[in-house]
Amino acid sequence: MNSPTNSGPAAHAAGPAPYATLFVCTGNIARSASAELLARQRSPEDSRLVFASAGTAAVVGSPVAEEVGAELRERGVPFGEHRAQQLTGEMIRHADIVLAMEGHHRQWILDEWPAAVGKTFLLKHAARNLSAAHAPVSGMTDPAVWLRSHAAAGQPEDGIADPFRKGNEAARRAVTEIQDAIGELLPALHRWVDDTARSS
Repeated sequence: MNSPTNSGPAAHAAGPAPYATLFVCTGNIARSASAELLARQRSPEDSRLVFASAGTAAVVGSPVAEEVGAELRERGVPFGEHRAQQLTGEMIRHADIVLAMEGHHRQWILDEWPAAVGKTFLLKHAARNLSAAHAPVSGMTDPAVWLRSHAAAGQPEDGIADPFRKGNEAARRAVTEIQDAIGELLPALHRWVDDTARSS
């Protein structure tokens, strides 16, 4: 699996356990790859948050798709080391929260691993609800638990369409949606995970 750490395992060795976020799409060369790379770039190195990505039908070993790479390059996001990997049960088990790009990805995960229902959400749905919550909520230290029991219903626009081989405009739209969602998600996760650890 692509290394889930932001700055190497030693960075978290002495502190609380990392909080692992897994992004999922189809091929792991466009949407979930972008989410992982954007999250890594924007997360402080001293954060407990770690990130990985995978695909339900991954183009295993492939780099980021060309048109998506162009969008990431324009935004100053390094992507050259990314290689696509297939989603596995071990990845699901080790993730604290699983964030899919579309509803059919979430359903595929739940068909394969029904026990993941309590921690598997759409990225935009999770980002919107967590950013609106006054986190951390008393008595809850896991954002996935809160989402499962308190999040508002999903919306039709929560899915992020696959831009692969659909041109530069589709890539720009997808990466922008993902970037906006990550911009909402990370501050909320930091409040849940990092601030809770500091106050415990």
